[in-house]
This record gives sequence, structure tokens and C-alpha cells, in this order.
Amino acid sequence: MFVVAGGSTLESPYDISHPVSGTREWGIKPDATNGGYLFYTTGVDRITDKLTEFLDDLVNWAGGQSGFEDGDDLWRSLQDKMIEFIETHGGHATKYSNVEVTARPNYSAVRDFLLGNIDLVAMRQALGC
Repeated sequence: MFVVAGGSTLESPYDISHPVSGTREWGIKPDATNGGYLFYTTGVDRITDKLTEFLDDLVNWAGGQSGFEDGDDLWRSLQDKMIEFIETHGGHATKYSNVEVTARPNYSAVRDFLLGNIDLVAMRQALGC
């Protein structure tokens, strides 16, 4: 059994705007390590527009939490609730690892590269890779 689902940010006529745009994936796959199953989430987001980017920078500068951290909290709570559901219904579930991989690339550098304003070397330098 291998189940994968995903989604992308959508806008409707009833929404004003969404602060981030991105793609997410979640799935369940066999875990060869212990014979059970592995539930995972992954995704990538970027700020949608300049006003949102400015407000996000301002919130971060003031020591607050941005929309990206709110999204991280949401996915962590999904995992915690799944564990709770499995345990409540007679199963056994634990976090596979408390290690998270979070990268917040500098999209300005990527945009400058895509627009031809900087070369690949300059972009990689700006991204730290």
C-alpha cells in the first residue's frame, strides 16, 4: 500500500488573497525498518506578493511569528492528531524522528536569477549552497 495526496494553494472569488503560494504532499507508505507504515508530509511555499512579503519581514523583525511558522505548526499538529487517533483506536504510533528539515530560501535571489539579473554562481552564493 502506498497512498500519496497533495494540493496547491488556490484562490476563489470569495478570497481576497492568500499570503503564501505553494504545493504540499502527504502520504502513507510501508516502512521497511519496522514493518509498519510511515506517514509523512512535505511541502514548499513562497510569499505571494510584495505587500505580504513586506508585512512578513516586519513581523519577523519585530520578533513575531510569520505565516511560514503557522504553516509548520499546522503540519506538526496534523501529525500529532494522527498519532492520537491511531493510539485512541487501539493502534500504536510514534514520531519516526523529531528531526525536521526546514529551508527558507531567499526567493529574491531565485527571482533575480530567473529574470537574468544574476548568474547561477551569484544565486548559489546568495542561497548559501
